[in-house]
Amino acid sequence: MDEFTLFQLEPIETFSLSVDQHWQKVFELKKADGSAKYPLLCKVIKALLCIPHGNADLERGFSENRRMLLERARLTIHNVNGIRQILSHAKRFGGDPSKFVVTSTIIKAVHGSSKRYRERIAAEESVAKRRCTDSSKSPEKDDAEQAVQAEVETAKKK
Repeated sequence: MDEFTLFQLEPIETFSLSVDQHWQKVFELKKADGSAKYPLLCKVIKALLCIPHGNADLERGFSENRRMLLERARLTIHNVNGIRQILSHAKRFGGDPSKFVVTSTIIKAVHGSSKRYRERIAAEESVAKRRCTDSSKSPEKDDAEQAVQAEVETAKKK
């Protein structure tokens, strides 16, 4: 017989217990040799209990993004992602910046991020200048715009 079938035959009082108390009692059941009575069932139930039963965190993230974009309408997706990463990391320390430990790895990451930011801004400025100089619409301009867009995309990937 499989574990689930055996578990269904187990006489456990379930009506007066909360979900976590009920499963805690099941996890504590032992065989005569002292091993867990339902090891596979316990693994499955623990995995299932880890799944959130709401989408509050996701909705909170959307609300934070919306609020951020309403307050600062000119933010790009790169800026929003950066701000969200900083806020998310700050929550690990209770929002207290004095608890944040600056390591050499973090300093290197900041320098790399700053370099990528400057490259992206330079590529975007280059695209803007090319658009200003090409005031007339021509078939060659379409090809040039595609080349500039490809240049911006490669700069973003760096």
